[in-house]
Amino acid sequence: MRSLALVLLSLLAGCEAPPIGPSETTVRVLRGATLIDGTGGPPLADAVVVVADGRIAAVGRDGEVAIPDGARVDDLAGGFLIPGLIDVHAHALVPTCDGAGFDEALSERLVAALLRFGVTTARSPATPTARGVALRDRIAAGAIPGPRLLVAGELIDGRETTPEAVRAEVDAQAAAGVDFVKLYSRLSPEAVRAGVEAAHAHGLPVIGHLQRTSWTEGLAAGIDQLTHAAPWTAEMLAPADRAGYRDAVARRGPMRARIDWLEALDPDGPEVGAVVDALVRQRVPLDPTLVAFDTKFSTDGTRPVAARYRDHPDRDAAEGLPALWEACGAETDAWTPDAFRRAEAAWPTLLALVRRYHEAGVRLTAGSDTPNTWVIPGEGLHRELELLADAGLPPADVLRIATRNGAEALGLLAEVGTVEAAKRADLVLLTADPLASISNTRRIAWVMQGGERVER
Repeated sequence: MRSLALVLLSLLAGCEAPPIGPSETTVRVLRGATLIDGTGGPPLADAVVVVADGRIAAVGRDGEVAIPDGARVDDLAGGFLIPGLIDVHAHALVPTCDGAGFDEALSERLVAALLRFGVTTARSPATPTARGVALRDRIAAGAIPGPRLLVAGELIDGRETTPEAVRAEVDAQAAAGVDFVKLYSRLSPEAVRAGVEAAHAHGLPVIGHLQRTSWTEGLAAGIDQLTHAAPWTAEMLAPADRAGYRDAVARRGPMRARIDWLEALDPDGPEVGAVVDALVRQRVPLDPTLVAFDTKFSTDGTRPVAARYRDHPDRDAAEGLPALWEACGAETDAWTPDAFRRAEAAWPTLLALVRRYHEAGVRLTAGSDTPNTWVIPGEGLHRELELLADAGLPPADVLRIATRNGAEALGLLAEVGTVEAAKRADLVLLTADPLASISNTRRIAWVMQGGERVER
């Protein structure tokens, strides 16, 4: 079977010649693949997708779509065509270990890696404001390869940060041209409310990585999106467990206390239910970033971070990043074997929480949180999809989370996220069925962005 898959990969890749030059026709017909269009409808066998001037001109079954005279026809029989993937949580600028600076060259390699792995649209949910905007604009101008990028500015945080200071920072970021504002974990509820009001006055949506301010307080303030599967706040725990969790935070630190939080959490309890109901009622998107937790909670028994990440064949997708991770160390370097054992035992609770979100109708999106330690750019999103499937989500739902849901959350659904007429021709051709196994999103024959094949 493996040899057959390799043959198919070579055939599908080979049918794709170099991108069409300006003197040639700009009409291309993608014919014969099974189309999974991201809308939630059934797969379409023997599909035809007509691409013209970087956009999708027509979609339908072979024999039902007119093929323009002079168009170039690519035979994709045996392949599976999906929308370009969307990573809503990919930090595009790579910080140095001390956090004092950023590696611009490594950042360019990171965004290029995202695109090679089929991520045609991404959001960087916190970047140094001016540099993030500049990187976004360089990609848009074609100066460097990368996904279509939306950026938030510098994350806004601080236990002592006043509402007035938050408003001033939001005003400055809006003037700099950011696409989102991100409010962070130590802000007070009053500061969060001020940030939301200021951002909305500029027409900017707000991402919340909240902790001191609870999710329900953030939702009441009008937060637009939330990030990470768990807020690690006491409000989702039963009242009898809250004091013990706060004590664990004080004694062991916030990262280590996440184990205590998961051990105390009842995903089916009324406290979780109240938060879930609020998320559903306000239709606030949430990106779980399970892969960013799995890299922290896992071990191979002799070192923090399991070998499945440290020794992954794609670890060098952005050359130089693994060396940086090794130099910086992992947040869990000091954990004991018992801490990792407890984290592994508690992991199914986090998956159960994500499953409850999905079953209740929370609008989940897909984000990797790269370049967090050992979250490989591009590959990390595929791992995120596998972890969502591990949580019990069907592959069709996971694929929609990584395409349509992401586009809707970013305000780009009219442009990307599904394979429909008039949308950008951002497409990924696979050699195996992602509805049979979501791991098959890794089986990439080629990536197309704006009607042009990406150099891989």
